[in-house]
Amino acid sequence: MTSFTNIQKNKNELKNKMREFYNTEVRSVLSEYEKQRKFILKHRILIILSLIYILIVHCTSLSIILPVLGYIVLFLGGYIINFLSKDCDKVDNPDIAFLKDEANCKLKLKKKLMPKFMEIFGNLKWVQGSHVNSKEVMKCLGKLKIFPHYFTINFDDMIKGSIGNIKLELFEIKTGCYSDIWQNFPVLFYSSFSTIVIYCVIVLLFNAILSTGVKSLIIIFGIIFGIILVILPLYLLIQMVVTQSTRGVMIRCILPKTFKSHTFVYENSASSAKLFFKYQNGYEKVNLEDVEFNKMYQVLSKDQIEARCFLSAAFMERFKNLKTAFNPQYQRIEVIGNEMFIFLKNKKDCFEMSSITEKTTYSHFITLFEEIYSVLSLVEQLKLNQKISV
Repeated sequence: MTSFTNIQKNKNELKNKMREFYNTEVRSVLSEYEKQRKFILKHRILIILSLIYILIVHCTSLSIILPVLGYIVLFLGGYIINFLSKDCDKVDNPDIAFLKDEANCKLKLKKKLMPKFMEIFGNLKWVQGSHVNSKEVMKCLGKLKIFPHYFTINFDDMIKGSIGNIKLELFEIKTGCYSDIWQNFPVLFYSSFSTIVIYCVIVLLFNAILSTGVKSLIIIFGIIFGIILVILPLYLLIQMVVTQSTRGVMIRCILPKTFKSHTFVYENSASSAKLFFKYQNGYEKVNLEDVEFNKMYQVLSKDQIEARCFLSAAFMERFKNLKTAFNPQYQRIEVIGNEMFIFLKNKKDCFEMSSITEKTTYSHFITLFEEIYSVLSLVEQLKLNQKISV
């Protein structure tokens, strides 16, 4: 397995290997993926049209047969599309679940290609999110102050390896959080079933309007008041309870040196207003030589000398480069003991090889390459820093 001693100097070599990987490994499997992707889009359109048809029929006719036709198309739409498609466009599994088709299709491609893609960078290994040791990771996240509080957490991807004597772990995570007032409220139940319930109630009410004749005016007012008194408050309640949904990437570096102090780097903006650690006693503001960095970030530590051990000019420059690769809403650092955590909050799905809404091309792999390369470049700078590596 290839090992690169200098990630930064070997970027062109890495890109050449990535281009070779795309030509030899990716092109041969993209045709099958594209066929599946187009099938999924057609299936979604048919489902939406079926739902519209069912709603219209329920509202305009008392016939039992007409709605049944809509339900047949709704549940057997995949087989209908497959039957009407050309032989070259048919898929092997037309009964894909509507809500899981995209994830399954993308995961199948990733499981086939990602292990080989990781070999480009040497000793990196990709782990599927469902195989991550969640208890161990949650234990690490629980001791951090830069990471938002959460109630639920899911792992999409994990990438692990080492550069020199520094161990590296990358986690793509998504969390949900309740407000303190509604901490025990069953939000997951409401968010899962409220849309279906509301849809069924509307269909039944419209059907009642047509069947009652004289009472239709009363029912119309009932619908209006129902929306005001039930549906709208339910929507607002969900917004209140689910106060935060965070998607991002957590980078964990296990260093050969143990720091006695506690150090934070966080964004100098409104998004850091709730970080309570900056109000605790014992932390000092660290002013660095990089004026631009001081404007963008706040640095707090209980030991300024130790903080400057890893916040070198080269490290800060590569830390800022993460913004180019990931385009996060904010990025933070926390150093505690022999561990450094870097959290990037963003909205996009990182470490992806493909898309459902658009054709998968070489540019998708370039984006993935830049994401991983920017992290490795940052970690390598830690390795080159003699004050940390010794």
